[in-house]
Amino acid sequence: GGSSHRTRSRVLSHLGRGSLVGESEILTRTPYAATVTAARHCSLARIPGSLLMYIMKYHPNVYAHLAQHVSKKMAAALRAGYPEPTHGVPASAGNENGQHASP
Repeated sequence: GGSSHRTRSRVLSHLGRGSLVGESEILTRTPYAATVTAARHCSLARIPGSLLMYIMKYHPNVYAHLAQHVSKKMAAALRAGYPEPTHGVPASAGNENGQHASP
């Protein structure tokens, strides 16, 4: 027989239309802090980190906008008391069931 491993999940945030996930990890080149699980059907766009880095290299305004977004997100995480505010605030962490999307 095989064995299965299930991790516990907890909701960190509910994100809405236009939300970004994983941008902090791309900018800091660190591993993703959590797994995102959709609560209902959604459409999303996945932009590979290498492509985003390429875009930011030739369009510094994109980098500036993203850096400002990340700093606001980190400040909000600090105010909310998240244990690791240097990472993005993904929708949920560690759930192996349901639909997953990696940033």
